[in-house]
Amino acid sequence: MIRYREDLSFQLLILYLLFVASILILALIFYRRETSRLFNEVKESDLSLAQAVALETDDIFLRAQHASLSFAQMPAVVESNESQMEAMFIAGSASRQDVNRISRLSKVGVMQYHYPSNINVNIGQDFSFEPYYQEALAQNEHVFSRAILSPQSGKPVIVSASPVFKHGEFDGVVTINFELSNLSDSLFSINQQRSINNRVNIMVIDHQGRIMAQSKVGKLLLPIMINGEVVVPHQQESVIATDEDGVEWLYTFAPIPSVNWMVVVQHQTQLAFSSLESYQRGLIIAMILFGCGTLLFWTFLSKRVIRPLERLTHYGENISVRVSDEYPVASEILALRDRSDQLGRLTETLLTAEQGVRRRLAELTTLNKTSTAVLSTLDMQKVVDTVLDEIQRLLQVRQCALFALDSAGTRLSSVASRGLSTDYEVYLNQTGISIQSPPFVAISTNNIVQVSDVQVDEYSHLQRLAQIGGFRSLLAIPLISLHEQPMALVIYRPDVHQFSQQEINLAKNFANHAAIALEHAKLFRMTDTELQKQVSFLSALNQVGHSVSQSLVIDEILQNTIDAVFHVTPSESCWIFLCPEFESKLLLRAQRGLPDRILDELDEIGGIIQESVVNYVFDSNKPLGLSYENAAQAGLQTSDLMIAGNDWRWLAAVPLKAKDTAIGVLGMMSQEDQAYSETEINLLEAIGDQIAIAVVNARLYRRSREMATVEERNRVAREIHDTLVQSLTGILIHLQGAQRFERKNPKQAAESINDALALAHESIREARRSVLNLRPLALDTLTLDQAIESQLKRVAVEEGLEAKFILDGIPSSMGNDIEQHLYRINQEALTNIKRHANATKVEIKLNYKPDEIVLTILDDGVGIDETKSSRNKSSQSLQGFGLMGIQERVRLVGGQVLINHPSRKDWNNGTEIKVVIPT
Repeated sequence: MIRYREDLSFQLLILYLLFVASILILALIFYRRETSRLFNEVKESDLSLAQAVALETDDIFLRAQHASLSFAQMPAVVESNESQMEAMFIAGSASRQDVNRISRLSKVGVMQYHYPSNINVNIGQDFSFEPYYQEALAQNEHVFSRAILSPQSGKPVIVSASPVFKHGEFDGVVTINFELSNLSDSLFSINQQRSINNRVNIMVIDHQGRIMAQSKVGKLLLPIMINGEVVVPHQQESVIATDEDGVEWLYTFAPIPSVNWMVVVQHQTQLAFSSLESYQRGLIIAMILFGCGTLLFWTFLSKRVIRPLERLTHYGENISVRVSDEYPVASEILALRDRSDQLGRLTETLLTAEQGVRRRLAELTTLNKTSTAVLSTLDMQKVVDTVLDEIQRLLQVRQCALFALDSAGTRLSSVASRGLSTDYEVYLNQTGISIQSPPFVAISTNNIVQVSDVQVDEYSHLQRLAQIGGFRSLLAIPLISLHEQPMALVIYRPDVHQFSQQEINLAKNFANHAAIALEHAKLFRMTDTELQKQVSFLSALNQVGHSVSQSLVIDEILQNTIDAVFHVTPSESCWIFLCPEFESKLLLRAQRGLPDRILDELDEIGGIIQESVVNYVFDSNKPLGLSYENAAQAGLQTSDLMIAGNDWRWLAAVPLKAKDTAIGVLGMMSQEDQAYSETEINLLEAIGDQIAIAVVNARLYRRSREMATVEERNRVAREIHDTLVQSLTGILIHLQGAQRFERKNPKQAAESINDALALAHESIREARRSVLNLRPLALDTLTLDQAIESQLKRVAVEEGLEAKFILDGIPSSMGNDIEQHLYRINQEALTNIKRHANATKVEIKLNYKPDEIVLTILDDGVGIDETKSSRNKSSQSLQGFGLMGIQERVRLVGGQVLINHPSRKDWNNGTEIKVVIPT
């Protein structure tokens, strides 16, 4: 069953949905962008209108402010001259149609004069209670009053009040009442200039949210309501809200700075966003049409393409279910074949291919069965017999034969046959098969040869053979392989027969399988031989390795190697030349099969080989394999002793390499016709490497024994120096002291003799200890730090020195050798201090560290250089030998020793010996 991700219809559906989804996403993105753009355009348009009206209204109020300020500064107004004020007020009223009244109030707020003067109701009336009077009095500057209804006209007016100053003091107020009806007329006029579909309601509201003027007919001085609340905006903004009738409006506010009022543009959203709604409707209609179109397209694609392809796929999958069974073609497949488009041609091709596949599967099934039988064995004779038996069964013939061409390529012989008479085979063996025969022609041309009737004149040379063999027609098929001799498979029929192309192809395919089977059998024999040879090689290499590991005698190793070479390679002679250590000449060390004349000549020249193929291999450090004929071409002299003195045809020689350096040559010679193979030369090279390792090991073993002997001699010398010589030296010193004190101080002389006796007894003990591995007796009962401290105390008492021992770290066992060497090093250093340093104080520090141990010996004596310059020759030699012994002991344990002047500041002179030994 096809998985979803491998189903073509599923893949097309996914691609189709991705396409539709991408279109919808793009449309949604475009819709959102256009909606935002149109919405912003409407808001910006209304805001521009509100700002323009706000600027114009602000200009009106500014001019009203300027007018009242101008009146307040006129002399007639300042002096309250009614006649002159009347003329000025008349002129001011005439210049502005929105002026309702101009008044002059006294400094206490009493109406003094107003224009028009035909109404005298307010003359003498107190207006000090009015907010605009109070603000002008308090601020001493111009103010606008809140909008009020004029008692004369009943229309809303706004009062522009400016203070009047006389002699620098407040003297009243000039007020101008401006009617706001003219502002409504202006707003109405502005709105009428807009298109009918784009008309709005323009309103001017005060700081309390009351409507001062608007472009439509309506009540004024009423608060504007948005969402049921009074709006008192203080900044420029746009708001969408719904009124009490459910109508949605767009409100846009713009401030009038001079009076802290606002201009409001009220725009019905249905009209404002009519283009946006039209765009939305168009987009919805387009998407509906697009969806219907895509649905129709998918329906058509499924019905006309996807479903027919599914039926064809299902039909194609069942073609090979049962090869031998025939079942009728489904009616829907036949209906698809009648289509005139590509699917119809595809169906026709599939039906035609089905017939060919069924026919081919039938042939392959039969061929597979026979091939299985042919390839079921690797025995050559069984393969040949199986081939002929299967040919009889496969092509239903009685006679067949397999002929092979000899190595010279001139004669065909019968390998095996089926159904042929004995007389036929006897005749073939006596006369042979001519080069004009079909098997010979098939092999030489590598083409199939068919003879449908041997009685025709063209095949007259076959008529006698056909008469004896009892056949009338034949088919010869070549069997060509890389490792087997060329063969031909011949199929005979007793009647006149034209082999069909199907029969020829079937026979050809089977012949190819037969050739592969024969090739496999041949390769198996070759592989088995090669495997046995490899096993023999490995056995020889193992024998050499065993000999190398079991012996360090070079001659024995070399002889065993020659035995292994003769065991695995066809050789008449084998020889090994070695280069002695520290020399550059080659000497014959082992051989077998070399002629006597070569051995005699080598004896005459001392076994040294010169100007030979052996030297060539040794100098080039590379293996060599060549024939006698190619020796001159390889640059070798034919007068070479090894070349001219041997009866050989093939030679192989390899260098004996130790760390890429040649130390000898291993070679062999053969009189066989076959050259040494690369595998044999590689084996010889591997054996040579084993010999080289053995020779190097033997030499190292001999050298190590010699070095061990020398090392043992040096060790004994050091022990004698550290024990007997030191003790004898001490005895000599004490005896010399006794001799000096013999007359002057007999008591001191007796003490010196006693000390000498004590040292003599200790020397005897040390001598006995030397017999028992020369280990200091002190280390048998004391730890290293205790033994060193004991040494220091004894020397301090004997010499009257100030001594100090410091132990740092945690003492741990380091082995007998290291402890013994450190003990002797300390003993030698103290002996040198007693004999040569003339010191007054000694300090010894033993420091145990995680990875090393440090022994430091300090004295404040004359130092090494001064000691050497002040002592005689014998004492210098003795001291030099002592320091040399210290250095040798340190080297034996892989440590370091430093002998210098003291590095510490509190030690001005003397000697510091520092020994560092890794643990």
